[in-house]
Amino acid sequence: MYEISQQVLLFLAEDHGRRNIPGWVVVLLIVIAIGTMLAVSDQLKKRKQLHTDITDDLGAQKQVASVKSMTTSGPVEYRGVLARKNQGFHALVHRRKEGDWQVELDEVFESLGEADLNLRASTPFVLSDFRDKDDE
Repeated sequence: MYEISQQVLLFLAEDHGRRNIPGWVVVLLIVIAIGTMLAVSDQLKKRKQLHTDITDDLGAQKQVASVKSMTTSGPVEYRGVLARKNQGFHALVHRRKEGDWQVELDEVFESLGEADLNLRASTPFVLSDFRDKDDE
């Protein structure tokens, strides 16, 4: 046991590689890499579950979202509807500024992931903002 612990301590104290990185730093980098991989894997599972839940909910009825925000030019209100349409997903987002409603987004997407990316890019909504009408 003493020999093993001495070898481990020696590895941690020595410099390794071309850049002379201490052994304890190598171990730390490996631990960080593993932790990052686990966190990313968990986030991907959560996003996949969210897509599954929303897809199931969209089969029953439309999902809606709304947000009000204050900009330098005054208050702005957004309302969005996400619904299943044939083989795709229809996203419709309106924006009201100074009393007039304007269409911000009106597209049909092939996948929920594509809809999510476009919602994030062109509106203040993310996929998790959309809920059943009854939940609001």
